[in-house]
Amino acid sequence: MKAYDKAEKKLSTNGSDRLKIYRLAPEIVAENRGISSQEIIDEMLKDAERDVAYGKEVDPESEYRYKFHFVSSYIMGHFVANIITEKQADDLMDYNNEAWDLFPDA
Repeated sequence: MKAYDKAEKKLSTNGSDRLKIYRLAPEIVAENRGISSQEIIDEMLKDAERDVAYGKEVDPESEYRYKFHFVSSYIMGHFVANIITEKQADDLMDYNNEAWDLFPDA
């Protein structure tokens, strides 16, 4: 996924914590899709933060699944921005979960 590679490069230049890589997803969605509305970008970030917080409530170890959180935040950012439907987001998550083996222990 090119978006993840972009996020990795941004992490290496700004020294951010890998566990917070998901926070870069909305910015990359905006760059890739030409979104300039700060309101939409903020909403994508809020959605990503809610999702990660919920995951940590359910399973505290989920915090360490930073690739999953990035992929989910990136895909759901497209949904929040009304670029894809919820069904398309679910299908993309299913595909990427398999393709990236985001849950190898499952």
